[in-house]
Amino acid sequence: MVAILTTADRIVVQGLTRRFEPDGEPLSLTPSRIADVRIRGGGAGWATAGAMILDAVASRLDLRTTDGTALSLTVMTGDGVLGTAGGGETQRAGVEALGRWFAAHAADGA
Repeated sequence: MVAILTTADRIVVQGLTRRFEPDGEPLSLTPSRIADVRIRGGGAGWATAGAMILDAVASRLDLRTTDGTALSLTVMTGDGVLGTAGGGETQRAGVEALGRWFAAHAADGA
């Protein structure tokens, strides 16, 4: 599990324990440190009924940094059948903030 923080000039990804405590050092990414980003449905297609449901309530963010670090994060949108269980409005606002960050920095290489 991770927490993702967006600021004006960076994204910070912090690993978390099951008790929501920090786990390891945070990864701080500026647009120049992001080599590739891909966003797709959380279920990566409809091979199973479970994948179909996950596509409806989550997205997968695949991110590669310039130093070769690869992250594959599933973020729940807070909408759909499992919206409340997936964080509801707070989660949706966070996903939208992340989307706005990538849109704002698209020309910077992110």
